Amino acid sequence: MKNIFAKTLGGLILGVCLTGTLSAAGYTVSYDVKGDTRKNYVVKEIRMYYHAYADAIFEGVRAVDGSMRFTLKDIPNTGIRVRTHRNGEKISIVTMAKNAAQAKAPFAQLENDFKSKVPFYGPMVKTTDARHFLIGAFGSQSFAFLRSALGAQSGVVCAVPMITADEYGPYDDSYNVYLVMGEVLRMYNHDALPAGGIAAVTGGTTMWTSSHLNFTAILNQLLRYADHKAVEYLSFAQKKTFALQYGVQSNTGGVLTIVGRAAPNVEIASGANIRSIQRTAKYRVNDGTLLEDVFSMDARDSKGIGWSFNCTIKMQ
Repeated sequence: MKNIFAKTLGGLILGVCLTGTLSAAGYTVSYDVKGDTRKNYVVKEIRMYYHAYADAIFEGVRAVDGSMRFTLKDIPNTGIRVRTHRNGEKISIVTMAKNAAQAKAPFAQLENDFKSKVPFYGPMVKTTDARHFLIGAFGSQSFAFLRSALGAQSGVVCAVPMITADEYGPYDDSYNVYLVMGEVLRMYNHDALPAGGIAAVTGGTTMWTSSHLNFTAILNQLLRYADHKAVEYLSFAQKKTFALQYGVQSNTGGVLTIVGRAAPNVEIASGANIRSIQRTAKYRVNDGTLLEDVFSMDARDSKGIGWSFNCTIKMQ
């Protein structure tokens, strides 16, 4: 795994070196994932709720061809994962930070918020298991990804080390919220800008369509990272591809804002359909610098039960 990672990152670095470096800037990447799975079997009911969020600071290095290489710079805040056990009566709270005090600090608030603010599940909770983990020493090579000049992201490599605290025994559960972040970043897997990039947009292109998208592989890998036991009851299979319709929202004050939308109503799992997707990207017009890129997806069944994925990449 280490050899594969080293070769991959080496390729990313070599690619930037060959094309030349134009500029570097700090970016905050943050995400929020929520999932709700409910199934009735002859002998048992499955009630699974999942919520994770985290952020990290990356350095984005832009090459003269407009592509970017993002590498991890810091993880200043606590990463969070809260999920129910199978019948919904127990919640597992897991936090990750660079020191124990920071990791433990949100325990009480997370428990109170879940019990009081999460519909359906909150009143069920009888038991809470709270554990913290430490983020081990990491460098820029611990998390990296590429972004093309037109906004398609690829080459995500994540190996942020998680250390079990001495006070706990082995923990057979899913908790690395940075692996989940990596999969959410893969959802930016298509060009946001049209052929010709910003020049085409400022030159008069006002509407364009993305490539046809299928998120099956990403969603299933995300599920394995989010809750390795959930794969016993759930899998994703997107029934057909769809595309986002992009257009210019505004071009004022030297900032170009484009928005891509789709409401495909495409089934992905257990009667749940992708209800909506939106991607909003902002660029500085004079030099093409990425300022922000926000992606959101909402998938629900006819009862409103399902999943949501949100991610923001924003220049500091």
